[in-house]
Amino acid sequence: MRLAVLSFIAVGAAVALSQPVHADSNTACGAVLCLAGEAAGQGGGGRCAGYLASYFSIRVFKGGAFKPGETMSERGNFLNENSSSDSSMRSTLNSQYGHQEFGP
Repeated sequence: MRLAVLSFIAVGAAVALSQPVHADSNTACGAVLCLAGEAAGQGGGGRCAGYLASYFSIRVFKGGAFKPGETMSERGNFLNENSSSDSSMRSTLNSQYGHQEFGP
């Protein structure tokens, strides 16, 4: 799994992380790559800050209380804007990070 994650990062990092951050599928792709790097223990540094901020800025509150399940669902929808990555990878990453109120 770790080798697959690192391979995924190596292939897409040069293209995705060199793009400016936009609220579109490029942002979702960058978020997937940066979350994969975090999961593998290889943070992306400053290049990932915008992508991770976009992902972790998605938070659902009801009655003033943070709702982890609803937040995870909305973040999953965001990651799914990137149809070029493996859906099981997106699901795994969102399961690991989607319920957190703030980033790692």
